[in-house]
Amino acid sequence: MEESILERISGFFRRLQCLLIGYSYKIVCNSSEATVKTVKKYTSAITLIALSWFFIGFVFTQRYLKADVVWAIIGGIISAFAVIQIERQIILSFSEGWQKAGISVMRVLIAVVMAFIGAVILDQIIFREDIEKKKIERVQLEVNRLIPLRAEDLNQQIREIDEDIERKERERAAIAEKGARGAIVTATETTIRTRRGTTRTQKNLPTVNPLLTQLDEQIKELRDRKLQKENEKLRLRQSLEEEVKSRIGFIDELETMKDLILSSWSALLVWLSFFFFFFFIELLVLVVKVFEDDNDYKEIVKFHMDNNKSKLREMRQVRGLSERKVRG
Repeated sequence: MEESILERISGFFRRLQCLLIGYSYKIVCNSSEATVKTVKKYTSAITLIALSWFFIGFVFTQRYLKADVVWAIIGGIISAFAVIQIERQIILSFSEGWQKAGISVMRVLIAVVMAFIGAVILDQIIFREDIEKKKIERVQLEVNRLIPLRAEDLNQQIREIDEDIERKERERAAIAEKGARGAIVTATETTIRTRRGTTRTQKNLPTVNPLLTQLDEQIKELRDRKLQKENEKLRLRQSLEEEVKSRIGFIDELETMKDLILSSWSALLVWLSFFFFFFFIELLVLVVKVFEDDNDYKEIVKFHMDNNKSKLREMRQVRGLSERKVRG
């Protein structure tokens, strides 16, 4: 009973290994122990690479795409899946000669690119505090560059608002001086007799010119706008710092990290260490493939392929003979 359970567990893991590297489970079960060991070696190498890129994809999605944990996990799974598909191209390739050399060169180039990306993302996590300090310096430089431009723009807007206020005030003064009161009624007193016979006096107050009311509202609105622009000018540095910080993305952090690495030998050494670490991890499958021990899996696959080819040739010959007989 215990042996059957262990066999089932072993079979399950072997199926999982074959699924991961793309090998046929049926052929592996009918192969020798050398093939099983090769499957285990490929599985170990591809698992290490997939876990590394799951972490990189998770961090990249969460940090730069501003996603939550669920989407970060999905991003990590997509990265690991893409790497597995790349490694399968090497594992399932049985080509020889120039084809094998071409695939190997292509895999080395992909390894360089992927190692560079992995080292960059991982170093941005390790050097986070140093990058933040450098980012503050870059933000201050950018703010100092933008302040004169924004201040001049605000000053120009304030000058235009002052001109509008002066024009409106002149219009209002002109209307008041000329006595242009469209619906003005002079102050009078009216005697009203009530039902009881008594009388009372009602004062008729002059009405206000609607043009003056409209101009007053416009002047008030312009002064409010001027006050708003002056407040913006007072907090110009703070608003620019917030604006510049909100626009910092992956490329900005990459530039910051480049300045940090080029200015420090220790930072450069750490970056190169991670680069070569990822580079050699990426080449694990290729190295296993190049120095792979002889096993019967490849021979079985080739045997099935040759057998199917011979069957196809026989079917073509039989079909050709049948067609000639029909024609004859």
